[in-house]
Amino acid sequence: PLDISIREASNGEQAVDIEKEWCPHLIFMDLRMPVMDGDEASKRIRSRRTDSSPVIIAITASIFREDLLGTDNPFDDYISKPFRIEELMEKLKFHLRRCAPASSGI
Repeated sequence: PLDISIREASNGEQAVDIEKEWCPHLIFMDLRMPVMDGDEASKRIRSRRTDSSPVIIAITASIFREDLLGTDNPFDDYISKPFRIEELMEKLKFHLRRCAPASSGI
């Protein structure tokens, strides 16, 4: 019903590879993943793209989540685990509205 395309990565390295070929507008990035964690994957994504970087929302169980939004971090926002689907949808709508053209209807 949202009319959006979704890709899923099983680890951080795969997330970086998918982003290279797909160029999404928004990424929900779990910080705890095998092979490469979400923090490193997000930093690699940010280092390659400057003009049209995707919004990256960290998904974390950390109690220090405010630290995710500092100047050295690659995240635009965060969601705490366990999250509610309503919270996820609100973040999705808010951030996609920010990067969508006015005529997109988002």
